[in-house]
Amino acid sequence: MKELGERLRRARSEAHLSQAELAARIGMTSAAISRWEKGLNEPRKRAIGALARVLPGFENESSDISSKPSAVPPAQDERLDAKEETFLSHVPATGVPIGNGRLRGNLGWELAEYLRVKKSLINKGSIQTGRGRGGSVSRVQLVVPRREAQRGKSSTRVKEKDLYPIFKRALEAWVQDQGWTDFFIEHKPSQGKKNTGGMWTRPDFVVVGHKKYEYTPGTVRDIETFEVKTTEFSVDAVFETASHSRFATKSYLAIERGADSDADDALLARTEAECQRFGIGLVLFGRDTDPTSWDWRVEAIRKEPDPQDVETFIAKQFDEEHKKQLRNWF
Repeated sequence: MKELGERLRRARSEAHLSQAELAARIGMTSAAISRWEKGLNEPRKRAIGALARVLPGFENESSDISSKPSAVPPAQDERLDAKEETFLSHVPATGVPIGNGRLRGNLGWELAEYLRVKKSLINKGSIQTGRGRGGSVSRVQLVVPRREAQRGKSSTRVKEKDLYPIFKRALEAWVQDQGWTDFFIEHKPSQGKKNTGGMWTRPDFVVVGHKKYEYTPGTVRDIETFEVKTTEFSVDAVFETASHSRFATKSYLAIERGADSDADDALLARTEAECQRFGIGLVLFGRDTDPTSWDWRVEAIRKEPDPQDVETFIAKQFDEEHKKQLRNWF
């Protein structure tokens, strides 16, 4: 396989194509191309044919390889394909991750069978692993070269306010599962010239909930903020979110999940590291209203802000109805 991988790498280099560009032309992913070139696994006959059509230098060298019989008996290969198709049919086609526990439950498979098919699909570049409680998997999306993507991109850029309705509906579903006795959501990202306390004092969403415990006296109040950003975010979003810790028990940075690139991966890695350093949460979300599809990268650390800062924040930010609700809680 290493010899085949070297041939592929050389032919791609001679054609002046990046892995992403080659992947886009044959309908695969750059991750699959990378695995083939490293000799981690071998392309199937149909993929070899597609490669030969795109890379003239690969055609003659691959002819002997494509004629080799499969090392897997036909019957076994067909059964494996059927299992893979069943597995993939339960993984969202949009690239949204699904938890391993939930997916295996939907499939009704034993753990050994689930892990076997999962590993096979990972090796073929069809799915990738993700984070979350118990881990997750998602489909590997077709990577389109940046210049090609730019040509097909709408001239209208997505703005943060365009994401608010979708995120709010997902947030409304998420709060139902947090164990609060009662709660409400404040959403006032834009308040004009109103004095709200200075720069970065307006979270996009604020969730306030309270909970009573059997063995802990009194009522525990939580104030959790969410700062929503599009795929075109910068690391400054971390510092903006961290500033909310002055009045919040937990602060989260919520970033729209988009098509990955090397640059995006590097930025996301740095953002994740900064979130961990500040103790704020990081979650990636998609264009759907299902909070179970959120990819929790960093869990926020609970803090106890100064009561006076909390009072000031509530007085300046909350509407009268919610202020009254807070008074009734306590």
